[in-house]
Amino acid sequence: MLKGGEVSQYVIGGADLMFPGISIPAEGLPPFIAAEAWAVKVPGNPAPIAVGTTGMIFTEALKARLRGKALKIAHYYGDLLWQVSVGIDIEI
Repeated sequence: MLKGGEVSQYVIGGADLMFPGISIPAEGLPPFIAAEAWAVKVPGNPAPIAVGTTGMIFTEALKARLRGKALKIAHYYGDLLWQVSVGIDIEI
């Protein structure tokens, strides 16, 4: 879950997600491996706005003090894949 809408503008612009933009739950993040697929959501919206893969394993993320790139974004709301999925004609 993102900290808020101010981070979402970068993600739906195609930027990768950095750890400081993630809202960490009180119980902490669940363990993860590198290249694991995750969805990105914003508070108040039940639908994901992006999907991406983790850039490192959980233990590396903790050693880095949850700094740096959390997810390499693969697809996001409004990108070409999304446009095709909702029937928008695109020029290639």
